[in-house]
Amino acid sequence: MTHFTAFLIFLALTPAFIFALHCVIIRFLRLFNLRPTEQLTVLACAVIGHLPIGALLWVVHIRHVYTQAGGIYTVIYALLVYNALAYSYFHVFNMSDTARRIRILYEIYTVNKIKVHALTARYGAKEMLDNRLERLLATRQIKLIGNRYVLDKKLIHDISLLIAWLGRLLGIPYPEAKHRAADTKQAKTASDVKPQ
Repeated sequence: MTHFTAFLIFLALTPAFIFALHCVIIRFLRLFNLRPTEQLTVLACAVIGHLPIGALLWVVHIRHVYTQAGGIYTVIYALLVYNALAYSYFHVFNMSDTARRIRILYEIYTVNKIKVHALTARYGAKEMLDNRLERLLATRQIKLIGNRYVLDKKLIHDISLLIAWLGRLLGIPYPEAKHRAADTKQAKTASDVKPQ
């Protein structure tokens, strides 16, 4: 096996490595009764993972690259691939942890049958909104001042702006844009109605 092949294999195994690190860190945190949000834990694992994966990639391939420019390009490539795979792992985990469809399917599977009113009580609109607001407060993306929510750290907000921009490039309207378009259409329809 060549150095470069080993480099590609270890880089491709990034999600498995982050998963293993995630298992270890969660158990370590529970020993000390620390319970940060699951999303913050996964992000911490992805950040911490740069060091051991970087060291491993250095040993198997990067130190064998002969030119300085080649080494720089290899490091940039490794960083891009690692972070893209870490980002993918985060979203697969996030979906499995927070997606209502997956949770509902899992609950139906575990108890075999579940009554409709039990599901609607657990997954009603108010509960879903409360859960999301609680998560945003826990990750300090928003804060509560009096009876109003305001942006705090803005990281998720900035990411959502980036996603909205990418959506516009692809011709996919962002949900807020859809709501604005619907509101405009509704207002236009209302103004077109002539008074009797």
